[in-house]
Amino acid sequence: MTVILRIRKWVPGRLAALTVGFLMLWTSAVALCASYSAAALSGRVVDASTQLPMADVVVVAHWQLVGGFMEARPAGELKIYETTTDSEGRFTFPSWGPVQVLRPDVMLRNSDPELHLFKSGYAITNVGNQLRNDNYYRNTPVRTSDWDGRVVEMKLLDGDLKAAEKTLVLSAGELQSLFERGQDCEWKAMPLMASRLENEKRVLRQRGIRTPTFPEADHYSNQASCGSGVDWLKEHSK
Repeated sequence: MTVILRIRKWVPGRLAALTVGFLMLWTSAVALCASYSAAALSGRVVDASTQLPMADVVVVAHWQLVGGFMEARPAGELKIYETTTDSEGRFTFPSWGPVQVLRPDVMLRNSDPELHLFKSGYAITNVGNQLRNDNYYRNTPVRTSDWDGRVVEMKLLDGDLKAAEKTLVLSAGELQSLFERGQDCEWKAMPLMASRLENEKRVLRQRGIRTPTFPEADHYSNQASCGSGVDWLKEHSK
């Protein structure tokens, strides 16, 4: 049996038409994707009992994309910032954007941003924006924080060990998710939070307090492409 292969000769005009068609499809797809920006954010942290300002609190702000059914599945981080409070308990994050999200199936909802605050001896504090309707999220490209200009209170872990353990188990889970279930190398944007959480784990375990929801360096996300979480943490804990 003889097989004859017909090789189509691509003429410049046909190639140009295909190129234009592809660009039109790409442009249409990009047009369906959202573009986001964020206003600057500042706040102040105080002790919940004394109302005194708290210095050197680690504050992480992250803008998390979501997708899937009812936008309930984390789909990566659009932006992560980390800072510490000054002697007056104040922190600031700069404005950013616009940033184009090249996926039409994800969006930025009420983690726009979410804030996580840590200070040794205190309960981890997590605050975010109130949940709004989907029209707001689709039609508001410049995001602001409900906590801009406000005071965040942190509670000292006094009382018995079991009460402290229960509080930490509940409050640390969101940070564990951020470190261990990310889509990329998100944990590399949070060296201060990572190193201080690691120190806190050692202190708490010496006191007999379990820390099952604290991030573990050997469980950080995507280490095959991001590198060893354990080695990275050692480098940033010096």
